[in-house]
Amino acid sequence: MELIFICPARNREFSTSRWWIPHSLTAVSDRKGGKRLQGKVEAFCPYCNVFHEFEPDQIPCPLKSERSTEV
Repeated sequence: MELIFICPARNREFSTSRWWIPHSLTAVSDRKGGKRLQGKVEAFCPYCNVFHEFEPDQIPCPLKSERSTEV
């Protein structure tokens, strides 16, 4: 499965299936009951030819539109 990433060195978007979770992801809750994933995802960057490390919330969601007004 391909995911979308943004190269931290060149600020350019790329999609790749060359990614993995080196350890584990954990669901954490905040005081208001919100949840988010905590951990690391590594992905091969075609611009830098190296693996970059990303937090799960740094990975853009392809289903979420920036133009969307839904809350």
